[in-house]
Amino acid sequence: MPSLDPADETSAPRRHGWWPQGWRLRTSFVLLLLLAMLPIAIISAWQANEAVGREQADINRRLAAGARATASVELNQFYGAQALLTLLRANPVVLAGGPACDSMLARMVATIPAYSNMVRLDAAGRVTCSGQPANGGISVTDRPWWTDLTQRPRFMVRGPLWGELSDRLVFMAVLPVTTDDGRFDGAVMASIDIPRLRENLRQRYLGPEQLVVLLDANGRPLLESDRDGPARFLVNQPVDRVLRATGGDGRRWRYAVAPLFREGAGPAVYHVAYARPEVSLSAPGRWQVTAAIVLPILALLLGSLAIWFGANRLVLDWLGELRRLAAAYAAGDYRSRAASFEGAPLEIRRFAADLRRMGLTIDERDARLRSSLDTQRELARELHHRVKNNLQTVSAILTTQLRRVPDSAAQRALRSAEMRVAALGLVHRLLYETGELTMVSLKRLIGDLCTQLQRIVGRDDIDLDCDLDDAPVAIDTAEPLTLWIVEAVSNALIHAFPEGRPGHIRLRLRIRHDTGELTVEDDGIGHNPSLSGRGLRLLGAIAAQLGGRFERGDVPAGTRLVLSFPLAGRREPPGE
Repeated sequence: MPSLDPADETSAPRRHGWWPQGWRLRTSFVLLLLLAMLPIAIISAWQANEAVGREQADINRRLAAGARATASVELNQFYGAQALLTLLRANPVVLAGGPACDSMLARMVATIPAYSNMVRLDAAGRVTCSGQPANGGISVTDRPWWTDLTQRPRFMVRGPLWGELSDRLVFMAVLPVTTDDGRFDGAVMASIDIPRLRENLRQRYLGPEQLVVLLDANGRPLLESDRDGPARFLVNQPVDRVLRATGGDGRRWRYAVAPLFREGAGPAVYHVAYARPEVSLSAPGRWQVTAAIVLPILALLLGSLAIWFGANRLVLDWLGELRRLAAAYAAGDYRSRAASFEGAPLEIRRFAADLRRMGLTIDERDARLRSSLDTQRELARELHHRVKNNLQTVSAILTTQLRRVPDSAAQRALRSAEMRVAALGLVHRLLYETGELTMVSLKRLIGDLCTQLQRIVGRDDIDLDCDLDDAPVAIDTAEPLTLWIVEAVSNALIHAFPEGRPGHIRLRLRIRHDTGELTVEDDGIGHNPSLSGRGLRLLGAIAAQLGGRFERGDVPAGTRLVLSFPLAGRREPPGE
């Protein structure tokens, strides 16, 4: 058997084959991984970093240029709508409204398919002419954008909105109209057709790996050119700054954002994002990325081989030995020498030595605990035995005294004391006989108590019926509970059936979860004045000692006493 003395821990490493023994486990693993992965990792990281850096810089430049081009004035239908509305605002036919205006706007809508409708609104928000057929009386005064326009007249774009006259989704471009003296005189409005705008985005700007998204002021997509893109973009960023986002399908995107439309000098109301997939690289870039992936995989395979060898040689074999040692300890053999740790790494040998020292310590402590427990158990059994004998002696003395006392009141007092002493003796007898030094069965305790009470009272004309559930309780609960039963039953035996009156006393115990309910019911003479005084207070005091609740009630023939008490243990009453 190898020595586990701590002095062995500082011994020089020995060689077993080509691998030295006794090295620290972490040192061995780090050395193996460095030898396998360091050269490949350096070369791969340098090549991949150079190639990806160049490729990503080129992608960023193209993204920024695409965002600028898409948002340029020449490609921006919002500013095109502003120019068109400026011309309409200067046209007397449009300003006058009526059928001539309707005809003119209808021809323009048919000529310019990018707009699904054009409308002239008067100062009251009513439609005075429209390029699409309009029923009379249409008003926009309940629209939030109309309120905004009347309070601060300016060119504005709102949407996407549902065009009531064009019957489709549109962006609403609105330009206020003023009189020569500067008074507000309504507006001219153009509905930019969203389905056609989406189709234009697809046809004009996109390749197979590109995405153009129209955004609101908060970066939420309003209009996408093709596929599911990110759910939100960062806006109000420099155009040259390229950002990243994740699409609804989990795909990563790179994008640049350019402002598309502003209202005056304020922040942009709409933006355009130009995006490409994160993995969209050119052929040279893909080759470099492939190499960057393959080389680490190769390094990983080599590292895995090294880990496989190192784990088996340095860890797993010795873990098997430790498992055999632990199994012996689990079986209670704390002095086992079933495992050998000759040649194990330093950490494993230290751990095995600690386990063996722990096993010896546990074995010695268990021996002391078992000896102490046996002594305490014998002392407790002897204590219960002596208490039982002493209580039996007291009960015998009371019985003898009972026969010598002629006075009936004194006899009742002595009989009551005898029943209480006998009940307490019964608790200690059961604890002694069962060997359970702290817990007792309620069914057995109360059943034996019923038999004992019937014998002590000595009246064959009164039946005591017991219907009991079972549950274990501690001695702190058993003792006051027996006293309560003695008091309740003895009062029924003595007071409910005077002058030799026969009858029945029913004692029922029901267990509900962690609560017991004890009922003592007789068919005697009913209300007992003596019980409502001293006896009732005594029953209530015992119930409080148990941490329970005591109730008394009359039944059609007799009296019922009910005690509810917790099974978990006794709680001291307040102030005690």
